[in-house]
Formats: sequence, C-alpha cells, structure tokens
Amino acid sequence: MMYYFFNNKIYTNDQLVISNESKAFRYGALVFETMKWANGKMNFFDAHMERLAAAAVAINLVIPKLFTPPIILQHIKKIIDKNCLQTARVRLTVFNGNGGLFDAADDTFNVLIETYHLENNNYQLNENGLDLCCYQEITKPHNKLSAFKTGNHLLYLLAAQYAKQQKCNEAIIFNEKGSVSETTISNIFIVINNQIITPSITDGCIDGIFRKKFISILPNVIEQTITKEMLLKADAVFLTNTIKGIQWVKKIDDATFDFANINTIANQLIIKINNIS
Repeated sequence: MMYYFFNNKIYTNDQLVISNESKAFRYGALVFETMKWANGKMNFFDAHMERLAAAAVAINLVIPKLFTPPIILQHIKKIIDKNCLQTARVRLTVFNGNGGLFDAADDTFNVLIETYHLENNNYQLNENGLDLCCYQEITKPHNKLSAFKTGNHLLYLLAAQYAKQQKCNEAIIFNEKGSVSETTISNIFIVINNQIITPSITDGCIDGIFRKKFISILPNVIEQTITKEMLLKADAVFLTNTIKGIQWVKKIDDATFDFANINTIANQLIIKINNIS
C-alpha cells in the first residue's frame, strides 16, 4: 500500500479526495514540480521552490505565508518515510479551489505530494543510447507559461503516446516556428564542432532545473534556435532532466549519433553534478 499527502493529511492511493469541481481537474489550473530525493536530501530543492513560486504567480495562484520551503520539505520527508523509500521521484502539485470559469474566486490553497520509487541514488550516464522520434503534429507556443510545468500537459501526453507507437524512448517537441523546443520529459542539447547548443527559453522549452545547473557548470553553452536540419546533422545529442541527469541519444528517426563525442564530457559533468546536487 502506497500513500500520498494532501492538505496536511496522509491518504492511501485508493482514497480520492479532490473534488470533481476542482479547477485543477476541469481546466488544468495547477503548477507542479518533479524532484529527486536521494542520499537523504532533495536535489536542487531551492531551485525547484523558486520555479514553483514563479509559476504560481504566472497562473494567479496566491501562495499562503505558511507555505514555505522548510515546511514543504518536512511534509515530503514524512510521506517518503511513510512509503519506506530511500530514493524517490517526488511530484509536488499546488492549485486553488473549485468552480467554473466565471464563479467567485475560491482561494482555497491545495497541496498534493506524491512519491514514487527510484533505483539509483546518484546520476549515471545511460549505457544504451536513446532512440528518439520527431513529433510535429502539435507544436508548443512560447508564452509566459511555457517555461513552467502546468496542468496543460496534453501536448506532452500525445507526444509520449506517439513515441510509444514508434517504439521510441522519447519524442522531440517543436515550437510554432518549426524549431526544436524540448522532448516529452527532458531538455535537449546538441554538439556541433565541439560546441554545445541548447534551445533558448524563447523557443518554448521548460526552464529546466538540471538545464540551468548544466549551463552554470559549462558557461560556454550556446542558447539559440535549433532547426530540425541542425538536429539531424549534429555530432552528438543528449538530454537532461532532474530525475535521470544526462542521457545520450543514439538515434533520431534515421539519423545516428556517436557516443564518443560526449562520453568524456558527460561523465565529468555527472561527477560535478553529483557533488552539488
């Protein structure tokens, strides 16, 4: 039996407590963070809380004064212990109350914490390269919400379903201009002539926590628009996210990539990331 935390109480996974009138359920009016708990601490916790606060402001969600990082961390530790987890993926979701589009504001502040088992404490480079595909049926716009994780995640679900149909690990998502934005669960980087390039925030990608840490360690990374042609002609491609760290890509559609181009740098970066996470 697994447990989750909702508004200062712990429930079993078979207990449903969110109303069918919830604006989070009806309209996707929520923001969330996906974090990694390992070695007795939360990786990059302060950075996650800063992004969550900015996302809440973007969707007009008023965070109460008692919702502080130390208190949230206490609740996370409580539910991790309750589920007897050593290493975990933690999803923290916040949202306001119930009602329709034009109903009077329901400012009830809701907090949901879910935890899931993970195998590895530290970040490790994947042994087998990822196989990606390009999903271009629906594109991602750039706006004030595009850098955050919100309840408007249907695009990612459809892209993930497409990847599964194509028997790929992930799908690459493009923006309205046809440029590379990100993948279903990761930020994306390419290597061309020893230069590391990643899409800028204005290309519509999530403002990834691991992405930021990666760029801070390697300040020579260029943030710029990546066309599909650049992507398929790159010397190497890799992905980053907070849960899995750095993952190298072996194949995108019919294009293949050489792991040797990033092996050394990737392993050096993983060591540095593990030391500061």
